Amino acid sequence: MQLTLSAHDIGSQARTLHKTCRLAGSVENELLTLPDSLIAYLVMVLRQKPFPAPNCTEEDWNRFLELLRPHWISAVLYRYIRDFPDECRPPDAVMMVLHYSWLHAGMQTLRAGRQAKRVIGALEAEGIRVLLLKGPALARTVYPAAAMRQGSDIDLLIPYDDMRRCERVMTELGYTCFFRAAEHSPYTDHHQVFYPGTEGVGPFGVEVHWKLDCGFGLLPDGFVDEVFSRSIRVEADDITFSTLSMEDHLLYQASHMACQHCYATRLSWICDIAMLSEQIPDTAGWEDLLVLSVGRNCRLSLEAAVQMARFWTGLTLPPEVQDTALWPKPGTVEEEVWSLAIRRGESIPSSIRLRIRTIPDTRGKLWFLFRFVFPHPDAMYHYRSREGRSGLLAAYVRRWLQVFR
Repeated sequence: MQLTLSAHDIGSQARTLHKTCRLAGSVENELLTLPDSLIAYLVMVLRQKPFPAPNCTEEDWNRFLELLRPHWISAVLYRYIRDFPDECRPPDAVMMVLHYSWLHAGMQTLRAGRQAKRVIGALEAEGIRVLLLKGPALARTVYPAAAMRQGSDIDLLIPYDDMRRCERVMTELGYTCFFRAAEHSPYTDHHQVFYPGTEGVGPFGVEVHWKLDCGFGLLPDGFVDEVFSRSIRVEADDITFSTLSMEDHLLYQASHMACQHCYATRLSWICDIAMLSEQIPDTAGWEDLLVLSVGRNCRLSLEAAVQMARFWTGLTLPPEVQDTALWPKPGTVEEEVWSLAIRRGESIPSSIRLRIRTIPDTRGKLWFLFRFVFPHPDAMYHYRSREGRSGLLAAYVRRWLQVFR
């Protein structure tokens, strides 16, 4: 297959596209420092268009593999490339690494399924409503093979009022929670992390969410009850679970990627957008989705996510909705949050303004400012190397150097 654009043009388009929603890496957009020929090859693979592998050095191919790690798509690449003709495959050494990633992904998928099944079963037995989100759910609903969608954790959604009971269940299952975010910062946080605390629990941390908008104040009151009422039940080979409807999952993933993580976007999330978009059946479905996106304050996120999926995966929309300039206009609340979200990586004031939007009173906002400088001691577990007051002070210094650098 011939390129309609040169490799240089494709590389330039990628760098322009990701000026706002930057790609994950040890530095932002590090993937786009690869030679244009490798960027173009990656695009063609994700579009499932066989194209001759570029004649690159071993060092370039090794960097290609290294810079793909934060994007969790090596298994996707292997699934697509393995069916390409020989001239469209990378060197044998690269194919061996991708093949190993595919095999490892299969094992991790089984482990994630077993772990999620145990947690969801225990929560549901306690009468707690729970939805499986993101990677493990999407792997079993929209991907042609579950191993194609890898992730680093297990995400669940439950009602906020059930968090205390959830903590007890997770403790009984052998999980450890270092910081009780639901108790200490219910307005500005949106999930609480439970780590495997005993042998045999499983390899993944579990993030239990009570919000789907990261605490930015984008969603209306009662939204969690609404998505539970629209949820779907899935019976996969290894686990039965409830999850978001396709429309809700698409809007959630778009907001999660383009608004919450606009400074560390993963290619796996872009693939999610493409896979979910293909589940919207027709023009009428897209028109309904666009109206819904305005009401959910994720219209700008959806546009950004779709544009990225179009570029990387070749996603096509019905002709009637292809021109995003004709989409419904976003609301003023979303425009305000979007402008803060895309600046918060470089602007501490923007980050603070974004996070205090939902705090209902002045006292709470002042307390947040204090905790921004001096977080709750339990929240410092990532920074502490030893216990005691001196260890906490050292942890604060490490955090200040990172935040205020």
